[in-house]
Amino acid sequence: MMEIYILTAGRPTAQPTWNGLPPSIRKKTRFVIQEQEIGLYAPLFRKYDDDQFFILPQGIDRISPTRQYILDNAWNRNWRSPISSDSKIVMLDDDLTFSYRPASDSVKLLPQTAEVTERMFEDIENALDVYRHVAVSTREGNNRIAQGTKEVGRALRFHALHVPTVQDLGVRFDRIEFKQDFDFTLQMLRAGEANLIFYMYAHNQPGSNKPGGCSKYRTHEILERCAHDLHDLHPDFVKVVEKETKGAWGGGTRTDVRIAWKKAYESSIGA
Repeated sequence: MMEIYILTAGRPTAQPTWNGLPPSIRKKTRFVIQEQEIGLYAPLFRKYDDDQFFILPQGIDRISPTRQYILDNAWNRNWRSPISSDSKIVMLDDDLTFSYRPASDSVKLLPQTAEVTERMFEDIENALDVYRHVAVSTREGNNRIAQGTKEVGRALRFHALHVPTVQDLGVRFDRIEFKQDFDFTLQMLRAGEANLIFYMYAHNQPGSNKPGGCSKYRTHEILERCAHDLHDLHPDFVKVVEKETKGAWGGGTRTDVRIAWKKAYESSIGA
């Protein structure tokens, strides 16, 4: 069984991810809301039943501990059932839109229909029987991979996990303040768990640092520090670089990372 969690903050009236889900998927989806924002999200509480919400404890108000708390507790709060050997979860940012390739011989993307979105989550759930970390490609760069799926690569904003495996490995989301998606993925790869990224589907979001979410505390300085933190955690696979950007963060030079995903995975198997 697979449950879906939308991590939301500061966006009580703008929910693109939720709006893109058909009723069949909404039934197994919950909003993850900070305790101190319960009043802010009153409009959502009036629209949906109480079990549509997953309330974080007081003091958890940033993305890395939020992801970790979900991983630790999603299946221990009696929403559907206790954790079992096949428990699976999906974590989604709250500002995503979804698209897909309507033809197997083309990388052209079109907006997803309800039927395609249902199929996407079904494919993800089935893939988690083999892969313990599954993701959907970002729209940016999707056309660089002709195949419908790819083993071993970048995952962000959209994480599907086989919970018992992640917990048994001791892999965590909360070791660094930002770039925790990359740290988590590298931990899994270095533990010998290849991830699977679906390129037949894609997700997109508005430009970086839009109001709400992490924008109220995410700064260039923090991101630069986290780039170095990620390097310190994975020095053989992460290189800190300076990048020129046109749109993100208003353009200009920013400190970022270049990651050797395949090399990280191969290190686990002695290649």
